[in-house]
Amino acid sequence: MTATSGETHDHPGVIAPPPLVFAGSWAAGVLADRYASGWPLPPALPAKVLAVLLGRAGVVFLASALGLFRKAGTRPEPWQPTSAIVTGEV
Repeated sequence: MTATSGETHDHPGVIAPPPLVFAGSWAAGVLADRYASGWPLPPALPAKVLAVLLGRAGVVFLASALGLFRKAGTRPEPWQPTSAIVTGEV
């Protein structure tokens, strides 16, 4: 992307930050569950155990990715300029 003054800026052009994208997906899921769900729910305990395990796996994945960004010396926020590309190890 080129600025009007002729300077080149490294900017990914992210329209919405990832938390807003997540919130929109979550809201769509809640609405779909409320108005379009006819499927029976799984038993409560196995569903809660699975949710906790998946949540913990997500936290571990996120912590690993943030560590790689820090090690590479770049910011993880997609709206900040990129100083390095992290492509592996996650």
